[in-house]
Amino acid sequence: MAGLYTKSYFVNPTKETVKPKVVTPLPAPKLMDLPMFQGEHKESLYWGTYRPHVYFGVCARRLNKEMAEIVRLFFYEADEAGNALGLGRGTSDSPDDNLLVFGLRDDVGSWQLHLESEFHYAGFKTPHIHNLSDLVQANLGIQARKTGRLQLSDTSDDAPNILVFQISARIPFKADVAFVSKSSGSISRTKESIRSLIGDSLTSLLKQKLKQFDDEFQRHFKMSDEHSSEACITVAKAALGNMLGGIGYNYGQSKISLPPSSNYIPTFS
Repeated sequence: MAGLYTKSYFVNPTKETVKPKVVTPLPAPKLMDLPMFQGEHKESLYWGTYRPHVYFGVCARRLNKEMAEIVRLFFYEADEAGNALGLGRGTSDSPDDNLLVFGLRDDVGSWQLHLESEFHYAGFKTPHIHNLSDLVQANLGIQARKTGRLQLSDTSDDAPNILVFQISARIPFKADVAFVSKSSGSISRTKESIRSLIGDSLTSLLKQKLKQFDDEFQRHFKMSDEHSSEACITVAKAALGNMLGGIGYNYGQSKISLPPSSNYIPTFS
């Protein structure tokens, strides 16, 4: 029977018709439109982290969002909507020496970014974020040939929507970056708000959140030193933190490069 079946298969081969999948949105409200995602809870979700354990990144969870990322000793602030960013330190418009960058958005109003550290900067006006590495490398290359130092040029395009900063410090060091929204008050009031966000206040808050995470981890998973090694518990916490830190949402849909003959239609958006 096996021989006859095999012969019949090769004499009369049948080709399975592959039907392309279609986009079928779930007939339900979007999560962010539900009542439990409104009010203070919605405000607490405005900023989200992404790419954990690769480098630190935060972005606003909205279309044409603000982005802030730290890569090694470089970090940048970008406005995907193309809104111009203002440079703080070193300009006549900024009497505050610690003011790094400022801007204005419809959702948060006026905002400022502060940093107490020596830094170099470069500002770019570009509609794209994906080519930022090329822009930074070109800027560093020109400076290296001119001065022999691998540092940013301290120059900016007119009305830049991306500002890249390079921190200069002796290791080991710590640098606190403070984001202040709706900063329309006096300089003294703004400085008071910043002091409550950095230094000992930030260290105390981080310790509090770390203890809260440890308590929640123990309450849910009940991993004790008697049954699990300290190294195992550390890895488990890191894995959970990595997963939770990478959960988020975005707009649009991913682009996947596949051969034209694959009849691919995206199934999720």
